[in-house]
Amino acid sequence: MAVPAIALEVLPYGLHITKILLNADGRSNDVIIAPFSARELVSDRRMMNSVVGRYTNRLPVGKYEIEKGGVTATVTPIANSRLPHVSLHSGPEGFDRKNWTRVATNKAKNFSSAEKVLLGKLDDESVAIFSLISEDGDAGFPGTLYTEVAFAVLPVPEEKIRKTGDIELGSLAIVYRARLLPGGATITPINLTHHWGFNFSASLDPKTEPDANQHWLRADSSKRLELGPDLMPTGEYSQNELDTEWDWKSGKLIGEKPLPRLDGFLVFDRPRAEQQPVHVPLSQWENGNLLQEALDEKREKAYVPIELYEEASGVRAEFITNQPGVQLYGGEGLQGQGTKKAIHGGKADGSGYTGRPGVFLEFHEPVNALFSEFGKEEGADTILSSGEMYNNYVNVVFCYQPRP
Repeated sequence: MAVPAIALEVLPYGLHITKILLNADGRSNDVIIAPFSARELVSDRRMMNSVVGRYTNRLPVGKYEIEKGGVTATVTPIANSRLPHVSLHSGPEGFDRKNWTRVATNKAKNFSSAEKVLLGKLDDESVAIFSLISEDGDAGFPGTLYTEVAFAVLPVPEEKIRKTGDIELGSLAIVYRARLLPGGATITPINLTHHWGFNFSASLDPKTEPDANQHWLRADSSKRLELGPDLMPTGEYSQNELDTEWDWKSGKLIGEKPLPRLDGFLVFDRPRAEQQPVHVPLSQWENGNLLQEALDEKREKAYVPIELYEEASGVRAEFITNQPGVQLYGGEGLQGQGTKKAIHGGKADGSGYTGRPGVFLEFHEPVNALFSEFGKEEGADTILSSGEMYNNYVNVVFCYQPRP
C-alpha cells in the first residue's frame, strides 16, 4: 500500500504493521520499530504494531456479569501476564494471534454504501480491508463478533507547505468497525486499538541504538489514570501539571524529564460529546457516511490531541482520532528481546531494541473502563449491543520539515 511519499506494509496475521516508509528527502525512513523478520511476530508475542482485541490493555481476571439495555452476559477474562490476576490485551489468544482475511472494498459488510463509494475513489494500492469472525466465547468474551479493519494511505490533494515550513506528505488512516452476528449473547465488551511504536530517527544512523528520548511530544491532556504497581487503574486521576514528568500539554522532549518507565493512560481534554460516536445505531450507520470524517482532507479544523516530532529526521506526525485517550508507552519492556529490522541496524542473529526505543501511542477507551466507576464517570461505553456498529478511527498526518 503506497502513495508517492508513504508506503505501508500490513500482514494478515494479527494485522501487524511491519513498515511505514516515508520518503521526503530522497531516502527511505522507516518510522516504526519491528523485528528483522516477520516470522518473529508469530513465534514471540511482543505486541509490535499489531491490532489488539477484543479488549485492549488490562482487565481483571475472573467471571463477571455485564449489562446493557436490560441484556446481560458473562465475561471471563483470561490470565496471561506475569500477574495471575491480570488479563493483558485479551489474554493469550487475542486478535493479534489471528489470521485475518482480505476483503474487497465492494464486498465489505461493516462499511455503508456511501463509505464504499468513498473508498472506491482511492487508488486500489492505497486501501486494504481485513475481516475476522470471533466466535462466541473466544478469549472469554460473549457473542459472535464480526470485525473489519480498513487501512488507507491518503495522498495530499495538492502540494501543501504550511506556514511553519512543514511539507505535508500524506496520511495513514485506520478504521475499526465491528458488530455482533445473530445468535448467542447480544452484548459484548469491545475496545480495539493498534499497539504500534514509532521512532522517526532510527533509520538515520543504523550504527546508533534507536532512542525515543529525542522525540518531542505534545498531548492535549491535563490528567491521567492513576495506576497501581500492576498497572491496573486505582479509580483515581492524577493531574499532569502536578507531576511535570507527565505534563505534555505545551510539548517537550520525552527525555527532558525522563521517567524510569513511560507507561500510562492520558485522558484527552476534548469533551466526549465533541468526538464522533464510537457506538452507532445500525440504522444511522446504514444511511450515513462516518468515514468522511476519518479520511477528511480538510484537516485545519481537526482536533489534534497528539503531536510527535523529531528534529534530526524532520518528521512530524499529527494524530487525529475519535478515541478519548491514549496509552503512552516507551517500549522499555522489549529489553533487547528478539531482533530489530535491518534499516534500524538489526541483523538476523543480532539483538533487539533496548532502552526506550519507541513511542507507542495506543488510542482507546480508558484502561478497564468496562468494570470501573471512573469509566462510567467519563461516559465510556465499551459494551456493544446487537443494534450497534462499533466505530473507531485514527488518522496520522505525516509532515516533513526540511533542515536549513
